[in-house]
Amino acid sequence: MVNAIKSTQTGIQLQSMSKPCSRFNKRSVRRLTSFMLLFMILLMMPLWVFAQSLTVSSDRQTIEMGDIITLTIKADFQTRGSQLDLDSLKDQFEILSLQKSNQISIINGQFNSNAQWKMTLFPKQEGELIVPPLRIDGAESQPYKIKVLPAQKKSATSMGNYFLESSLNKQQVYVQEEVLYSLKLYFLGTLQGSIRPPMFDHSLTVTLKDQAAYGKRVNGKNYTVYEWLYAVYPQQSGELVITAPVFSGIHQYHNRQKGIQEVAEIQTLNVLPEPVHLKPNPNDSWLPAKSLRLSETNQNQPTPIRVGDSLTRTLILEVTGLRASQLPSLSMANQAGFKVYSDQPVTTENILDDGVQSLQQLKQTIIFTQAGQVTLPEQHIVWFNTQTQKVQTATIKARTLTVLPELNAPSSGNS
Repeated sequence: MVNAIKSTQTGIQLQSMSKPCSRFNKRSVRRLTSFMLLFMILLMMPLWVFAQSLTVSSDRQTIEMGDIITLTIKADFQTRGSQLDLDSLKDQFEILSLQKSNQISIINGQFNSNAQWKMTLFPKQEGELIVPPLRIDGAESQPYKIKVLPAQKKSATSMGNYFLESSLNKQQVYVQEEVLYSLKLYFLGTLQGSIRPPMFDHSLTVTLKDQAAYGKRVNGKNYTVYEWLYAVYPQQSGELVITAPVFSGIHQYHNRQKGIQEVAEIQTLNVLPEPVHLKPNPNDSWLPAKSLRLSETNQNQPTPIRVGDSLTRTLILEVTGLRASQLPSLSMANQAGFKVYSDQPVTTENILDDGVQSLQQLKQTIIFTQAGQVTLPEQHIVWFNTQTQKVQTATIKARTLTVLPELNAPSSGNS
């Protein structure tokens, strides 16, 4: 009993002391809470005070003029909606693309947070360029150097990973004569961009091929080739300077991107005037062509032919090496014995791999006005064969028809 009573007394004594102990516990809890908050703040401070930094890196620091580099900017903190000011970059670089990402991770209980910008840059000049200090949310990066070397020139034996080639199939032509201008872009890998086409002053032109694509092996390398082919018809004599086409774009080969600007060779064409000594008649049209054919078709020819009857025929002019607008007009005037009514001529152009083929058709209605022998006169065109360098004549021979009097026509003896 004594032990039990002591235990009870002890319990009573403890109860009587509970009030001051409660005050002590509250103070302890406050102190402990403050200590824990301070400890957590100290743990968090390196993330947003002591370790807040902005770093710059790139895939390469030494490049050639025209190369495209990837620049990475990393902040070891969250930017909380702030924008990275990149205006200072634009003096020395062209920003082609920009991507931003945010990452938050907890590894072994450690909290990590960062923001990252990836951009592709195109240097605007040669030399030692500087990515200036960049700033965001109070953090600032260090200046970052990028060395830009001159672009390597292509040698006579090695054309490089891309090149632009221009050519003419003739160096000298007569005015209005067809000449073919070819432009070819060779490249390895992939290519994207735009091309500034050649300029042909004082000339008619037509595009025969518009970026035809095929493969070609050159110096042991398999290139992709884009080809443009133009038919050019100079309209005045003298020296025709064809301005150099320029390709601008991005070339990618072996995981390396490069901004390029490739210029083709300037081509010069000597254009001779119309050769007067080759024209039998000064009034004849000057027609330098690869080939020329003149023909006719007849329709609804009555048998026999009488006064008042009509004959429908079509004159056909086929020319290779000239545009339709360069062809002469086909015609036939009224004659004794008939009248001619002509429709508007119909012209078409056919694009071939080696030039233009033009066609002109003229439909005529011939009405016979008197009996007897009526001759449809010869039709001919003088032209210059650019293949043989000789003057030739295409001819539809004259044709004589017998025209009978009109049926039931009054005789001359009737009163």
